[in-house]
Formats: sequence, structure tokens, C-alpha cells
Amino acid sequence: MASFKLMKLPLLIQRLVIILLEIDQAIALTTTCKRFRNMFKLAKVEVDSVEFFLDTEYHVTVSCGEESLRMSLCEGLDANIIEMKNGDDISETTIYWKCESTESQLGVLEELCDYLTSLLKIKSFDICFRNITNLQTLFLWKLAPKLNMISFVFFNVSAEDLTFVLENVSCKHLRLNAETSLRKYSKPIKFEKVYISNSSFIDWENFTLHPDTKEFTAYLGNGNETMINSVFKSWLNGNNVNLEQLHFRTTSFPGMNVEMVKDGITKVSNPLISQNWIDEHVVGGSHDFCEEISRPSDGRRAILALHSLKAELYVFPAQ
Repeated sequence: MASFKLMKLPLLIQRLVIILLEIDQAIALTTTCKRFRNMFKLAKVEVDSVEFFLDTEYHVTVSCGEESLRMSLCEGLDANIIEMKNGDDISETTIYWKCESTESQLGVLEELCDYLTSLLKIKSFDICFRNITNLQTLFLWKLAPKLNMISFVFFNVSAEDLTFVLENVSCKHLRLNAETSLRKYSKPIKFEKVYISNSSFIDWENFTLHPDTKEFTAYLGNGNETMINSVFKSWLNGNNVNLEQLHFRTTSFPGMNVEMVKDGITKVSNPLISQNWIDEHVVGGSHDFCEEISRPSDGRRAILALHSLKAELYVFPAQ
């Protein structure tokens, strides 16, 4: 690599050149040239996110602006081979990188994770599960300080694994679109943003929002109007001061009884929230009830939007 003149340039110039490289080109070069890898580490290149996708196959996607690099542990290849392609999958060349690990694909994935974290300055990590068990021992939890989102998509997650994630994993955003045998879970779900499409595991009779929750969305069955009403009243009584949006939705006929949901909740006589803000933030078209409400303890305002298929609260930012 003596002819690689980039190595002879000042560090600042090296960094500027590296930043101008496509992310897939740069990372691929680090796997074939140790000197370039060391130079790349010194440049401290920042990327937006790294996503781990765990299904019957494992994929890792590095995203930086509009660029992305997808790394796959592909079926048909040895477990210790990683295939790299750019985000649009039209690269003329594909890089195959041989890892040191000769263990399971999870072992290879962990080695790749360690490699990327040593190489890049990563703002956040996302994890998407579609087929995996024994989450308690998964190496990815060591990324917790920068974990942004955990998603469960279209598979049956065990009660033990789901309980472990709900109670032991630190992350900002949880998306749960999966089946589970867990039932009557009554503890507040502690993530900042929560989206649950199958909420059968929640004990709705004893449900309360976690104090740190900013956005909460759940699809649920009929007969929960009293619970929804109590959650809205809890906010009016001064709880959940961090809450920004709250969404309860149902696809079950005949839907919610709007009168029960808003029982004891009155609209303000002097609305302050502009129609422009309402049009921008309150989604979903027409509502049976869409009015401004106010919290007596500090005067915070919110829009309560009700329909037979949804009950939503949009909190107006503090002035």
C-alpha cells in the first residue's frame, strides 16, 4: 500500500477526503486495508444510525444521510462471511468480508457490531426482531446507552423475553407488532415512545402511563372506555407532565362509546390553540368530539379528539 498517497497527507486533509467518500466505499476499504482502517478510525466519521435486523437471516444497515450500506449474513454462504451492498442494491461489485469468528451467525453478528462501533461514531442504534429467542443473553443490549428503537414484527415473542425487554432494557422507542403469551401485565411501560398493535398482554383494568412517556399508541378491544377516561383525567389532574401524544385505537365493531370516554371532561370556554396547529397535528379527519381542554394545575392545554374508532390527546407545547 506504499503507493496509497492519501496516507501521506495531513490528518485534517485525510479526514476531509474520507468524509467525501461514499459510506459503502469507505467501510469496504477498511476491511481490505489495515492502514486505511486505522486512518478511518482517527477521522471519527459520524453516521446517523446502525440498524440490526434479526430474522431467519441477519442484516445490518449503516445509514448516513441519504447513503446506506447493508451488510448481510446470507443463506448459502458460510456463517463467517458478510456480504456488503450499497443501499440501492445496484452496486457493480459486492464485497465479501471474512470474519474471525467461526461460531454461530450471532457470533459473527457480534463481531460485526464490535467492528462498526470501533470504526464509527454512531448516533443511535435500532433493533428489529422477526425471529429470535433467548433475548436475555443477546449481546445487543450492551448498546443500551444509544438504543433508539426496538421493534418486534410478525412473530410470537415469549412471555419471558417480552417481560425482560419491558423491564430491563433501556431504549427510547418500542414498537410491538407481534403475538405473545404474556398476559395481565400491569406495570407501566417505561419507554418514551410506545406503539403497540396487539395489546392483549396488558392488564387494562390496572393500566397507568409511565411518568417518562411522551407518546403512547395502542390498539385495543371494546369495553375500555372507563380506563381511557381515567387516563385522560389523570393528565388533567397533573400527572404525566412529559406526555405529548396519546392514542387509543380500535378496529372492533361497534367501537368506543364517545360519551363514556369524555364523561366528566369539559372543554375550555376560552380556546387558545390555533386552528393551524390543530390542522397540523390532529390527524385522521372528522371526529365526534374535538375540543380544547386545560389542566388546572399549570394551565397546559391539549386537544382531545374522539371518534368511535379512536380516542386521542394532543398536548400543546408549554409556552
